[in-house]
Amino acid sequence: MKSNIYLTGFSATGKTTTGRKLGEILDMKFVDLDSVIERCCGKKIPNIFLEYGEEHFRLLEAKCLGVVASENNQVVSTGGGLPVRLENREVMFATGTVVCLQADPAVILDRLVSQERSEGEKAYRPMLDSPQPLMKIKELLKLRAQIYAACQIIIATDNKSPQMVADEIIKGLNL
Repeated sequence: MKSNIYLTGFSATGKTTTGRKLGEILDMKFVDLDSVIERCCGKKIPNIFLEYGEEHFRLLEAKCLGVVASENNQVVSTGGGLPVRLENREVMFATGTVVCLQADPAVILDRLVSQERSEGEKAYRPMLDSPQPLMKIKELLKLRAQIYAACQIIIATDNKSPQMVADEIIKGLNL
């Protein structure tokens, strides 16, 4: 396989853990786009948001996607908001297969809370700053529904291990 596999979807749907597993199975390089952004800026993503705002972060994200997309044979985990911008979707579709991982809003909230408990500040999730995080998750999912639905492969990750999700992606890729 010469092109990339992009994993997108809402926060806590399993993009990073599944991406690592998928890369291992397919013998492809795994790239976490958020980590690329952090290395590029020398700052953690929450700090980029706080210091420069979301618009600045989205520009950095698009720039880093362009650099990553110039290479092949990668499994790329993207941020959940990355496909909102048309130009980012165009880059992903032009250079690979786009897979959307989905989960029920309550499952997403449970995963976010669990991550924050286990990882502390390292797992900062802006959704949890909301007075009604479940409502915020549902609102954002509704806003992004059409974008996520346009992905070439869509996999529900509720109650599935990263191995199970990776196997479904491989099946969807006809590998």
